[in-house]
Amino acid sequence: NGDGFCATGSIQTKVGTTHATSWIHSKCLAENLPQLVQTCRALTGNPICGPFNVNENIQMWCDHADLGRTGMSSAQECYNSLTSGSDKEMAMTWTETLCKINQKNVEQCLTEISQFGLDAFLSANSDGMIEGGNSATTCASSVDEYGPQENTCEQGVSVEYEENGVWKQAFFIPATKPPCGNLVIDAEQYEVLFVNKVRFAQCDLSSDCLVENSCLPILGFNVRLDYATNDCPTPAPTMSPTMSPSEAPSKSPTKAPTHAPTESPTEYP
Repeated sequence: NGDGFCATGSIQTKVGTTHATSWIHSKCLAENLPQLVQTCRALTGNPICGPFNVNENIQMWCDHADLGRTGMSSAQECYNSLTSGSDKEMAMTWTETLCKINQKNVEQCLTEISQFGLDAFLSANSDGMIEGGNSATTCASSVDEYGPQENTCEQGVSVEYEENGVWKQAFFIPATKPPCGNLVIDAEQYEVLFVNKVRFAQCDLSSDCLVENSCLPILGFNVRLDYATNDCPTPAPTMSPTMSPSEAPSKSPTKAPTHAPTESPTEYP
């Protein structure tokens, strides 16, 4: 029930201490929390997470987790913590870390997840990863921090432009180092991006990269382009409207001819 006891088929006696009650409650939560594979799939978004690659998925999650509120100082410490113990213990540690990231009372948070499941929890809370795999220590504050892609097995987004029918890379944004915020690109530095067609490409990796990436899920990305300039173009001059031609002056009406005068009648003498 809600006091921290669960049905096990036996009852411990004379052990009613706070420590024992907490231990029993913890064991109950561990029994009712989602299993490790379910936790992995829910938190990483990888539908094929399984026993064969769960550790690799935990590493990916730790690499992109917002660890500031967890007391962990690095992704490696996160990985070591989440991969210690049995599958049930790993699932519980992972879920506890998730609760801390979301600034929840850990015991209440675990109870909520054990009763309603991770899907319900995640519908109103974070999955623990900063959007886009961003981290305060692994993001770029300037486009100067990017350059050509050096490792063909590295996940990320290629910023490209089309020149003479050929797509060329301007620079590469690694998944492990996304922009910290808005990325400002100057036309003087990357003129090719302002005078050509531009695309953002996220391509599948070759089969040679499977060992290095261990079938890790690929993070998606969103792009919004805003254009600004300090030079206001001079508006094209408005052409003066052409006046309609004046109608040709009407000719003076021709007067009807005057009848010839009638001759006076001749008087007879």
